[in-house]
Amino acid sequence: MIFSEDFLEYLRSNPIDGAVKLVEIARDNLVVDSHDWQNEDYPILLEAYALLMEVNESGLLSINLPLFDITGQKDRDCTAINNLLEIVISHCVSESSRLKIEYMRSHFRTALGAGFAYEFSQGDLTRLQDLISHANSNSKCNCQLVNQFNDLPPNT
Repeated sequence: MIFSEDFLEYLRSNPIDGAVKLVEIARDNLVVDSHDWQNEDYPILLEAYALLMEVNESGLLSINLPLFDITGQKDRDCTAINNLLEIVISHCVSESSRLKIEYMRSHFRTALGAGFAYEFSQGDLTRLQDLISHANSNSKCNCQLVNQFNDLPPNT
């Protein structure tokens, strides 16, 4: 197997970068990088395919991978898996760029002092009004108790 336990742990904690690394590892282990597939390429690409499918099904990577049946025909399967690897690279590079932009915007927003904003829903407003009414009635009740206490004759 070309993917170590350490790599699997890395992939679990960094699915996007890990998927890119998965493709790199698979391609680095191929005898040739062309459509003239060698017998040694087939098990490498099958392992990469199996791992990618599990990463995707586990939810670590959200990409619509095209499913196909493994036929046992080396050239057909290797070509299909190689095409899948291209899709994964394209998706991961795009997703990585999107996340970097999102991070930078968040950083700049904070640095520029953009404040926090919260929009109250109608349910929030209704609950606040109920709490204010409850607080007012408790306040009136407390005032009545204070007035009654003040009206008591002094102890002599």
